[in-house]
Amino acid sequence: YREELMATINNLLESRRKLQERYLALAIQQSAIPEDASPAVEVQLPENEFLRRLRSIIEEDLSDTELNVETICRKIGMSRSNLHAKLSALTGMPITHFVRAIRLSKAKQLLINGSMNVSEVAAEVGFDNPSYFSRLFSEEFGMPPSAFRKDAQDVAP
Repeated sequence: YREELMATINNLLESRRKLQERYLALAIQQSAIPEDASPAVEVQLPENEFLRRLRSIIEEDLSDTELNVETICRKIGMSRSNLHAKLSALTGMPITHFVRAIRLSKAKQLLINGSMNVSEVAAEVGFDNPSYFSRLFSEEFGMPPSAFRKDAQDVAP
């Protein structure tokens, strides 16, 4: 019985991890659930809507370096502890890391699509210190934003 119980627990933990990764990808990449989604996915639509709304609130003030958890809580109508609990359950991330991930994802898009330099991109996504932005970007994507931008431009026709 012990092995069966351990296998069940491990399966539940793995399912939870995969679900968190999926929700995080949905939230960061703004992916929509297809219309022909399975009934199991339809049950999760309130969570998807919550993440879309949270992302929208964050993106409204993305360039604001003073954007903080209290402002986000007020706009979404939740206490800090409830927001933290819900977001952590869905994505495995605290709100501060979630905001940072959205900022870096937007920066990546701007570097690929735009004509802004790295400092301008940093300011556009709410970082007032370009070197801090570069360090976080490098940690997230494995290369500094200047190298990423150059690679993106070399690939573009």
